[in-house]
Order: sequence, then structure tokens, then C-alpha cells
Amino acid sequence: MNSKFSRLGRFLALSISEKSLLFLAVTLRIVLSLGLWFLSFETVKGILLRITEETKIHRTRPSLSVDRIGWIVGVSDRFFPGSGGCLTRAMTAKLLLALEGHPSQLQIGVARDENGRLEGHAWLNCDGNILFAGRDSGRFILMRGLGE
Repeated sequence: MNSKFSRLGRFLALSISEKSLLFLAVTLRIVLSLGLWFLSFETVKGILLRITEETKIHRTRPSLSVDRIGWIVGVSDRFFPGSGGCLTRAMTAKLLLALEGHPSQLQIGVARDENGRLEGHAWLNCDGNILFAGRDSGRFILMRGLGE
């Protein structure tokens, strides 16, 4: 019970903009997951890129730091246990970063696992900072042109 109160206390301590971005992050993760389920990756990526381009024009509020936005998206992971949704995580972060005035590039890589099966991973590059790369991301070969 104590941990529930401490979580609530941490949530209440967030600024209004952080609370709204956390709500938006959870909502975007759901929408992007459904979009990737029902639409092609290229269609969802095109919509994502259009939205991020349009937010560059309309952004008016002060921005949160890249680290803080990364933290907010990481907190949103708690609503999706065991989902392994690196693509929706990276796409969500890309949109939130754009809303806050931080340009980023979606990166997608592939690698073989220990059994020889092909697997993919998605992360972001934001002003030279790598977000959501993961512990073993060095083994992934970047697929040029796939992310952006």
C-alpha cells in the first residue's frame, strides 16, 4: 500500500505540463499500437512525420528537456508490461519531443539473435543523444532510410 501512495505522491509532484505529457504518452502508445496493428508501417510513419513537421510550426510553449521527456515515455512503459514495444516507444517519444521543440530521428536496426532469427529494434537520435537504445543495441545494424 505504501508504494501506491509514493507513486501517487510522485505523480502529484509532476508539473501540469509533465502530467499532460504523461497522459499523452500513454494515449499515443495505444493509438500507435493500434495503428501499427491495422495499418502498414509506412502509413503510420508517414502520419508521424507529417505531425512532427506540423508541430514545428505551431509550438508555442516552453520545452521540457530531452531527458525529462525520455523519462516520461519510460514511465508510460509501466502501462504496457511485457509489451516490448520499442517501435511505439520511439514513435511516441518522437512526437512528444517534436511537441516540445526537439527534433529527432527515428532509427531502426536489425540483428540476428543467438538462434539466428532476425529481430528488429527502434530508438531515437536527438541532437546526438541516443534514446531507448537498450543494453545490447550495439549489435543492431542501422537500416538507412527505414526510420526517416
